[in-house]
Amino acid sequence: MIQLEYVARISSTADVMLVRARHEDVAHATLLVAGEQTAGHGRGGAEKPFFSPLGGLYMSLLLRDVAGNPAGTLPITPRAALAVRRVLARHGCSVGIKWVNDIYIGAKKAGGILTQLLGNCAIVSCGLNLWRTAPAPEGLSELITYCYDCEVDSPEPRSLAVEIAEELLSICGEGSNAALLEEYRAASVVLGKNVTYWQNGTLIQARAIDITDEGSLMVRQHTGEARVLNSGEVRLRLE
Repeated sequence: MIQLEYVARISSTADVMLVRARHEDVAHATLLVAGEQTAGHGRGGAEKPFFSPLGGLYMSLLLRDVAGNPAGTLPITPRAALAVRRVLARHGCSVGIKWVNDIYIGAKKAGGILTQLLGNCAIVSCGLNLWRTAPAPEGLSELITYCYDCEVDSPEPRSLAVEIAEELLSICGEGSNAALLEEYRAASVVLGKNVTYWQNGTLIQARAIDITDEGSLMVRQHTGEARVLNSGEVRLRLE
């Protein structure tokens, strides 16, 4: 059962929920939703800020008693991306997934997912650009897009957040990893594309050829060598 908490303005739902998760009185499936964020960010922390004005969806879901990811199963972050994709599709918005945690429409980013682990807890956060309410910072407007043309077209952010949280809980309970993998691969905007990624300070060119059963990305370098990339160790860019 989702326990919704809403605040109009916050620094970062992810940061606040990470602190709160240390207290056992904050229950499993607590969902924190904010109208706007002043310090939203992705996996790189403050170095990777997430533009979070009014008109977006900003949420963090606390999952308790999360076991380590068993071999051969899709991790939480790809499952969360599938939850977002399924829910948006029900509301008339078709999105793709850029491995491993970005939500894309066409060639532009419409949102992202951040998963933070704390002991046996996971805090799954999501930010979505629902509709444009403010000019994006310089240099960002060409890189991002919005799920809907205006507020009238868009579902209400709080109810949308609850739907995504409920869908994620459902996906985490699904037993067929093969079906989830097939869905995740079909949603990929990366597979079959040329990509570049940074590895130990070196920029490498490759072609994305598959996603493994564990959700890692397999690429083939220009030398013909195949390599498996794990999330958190590379910065991936579509060419």
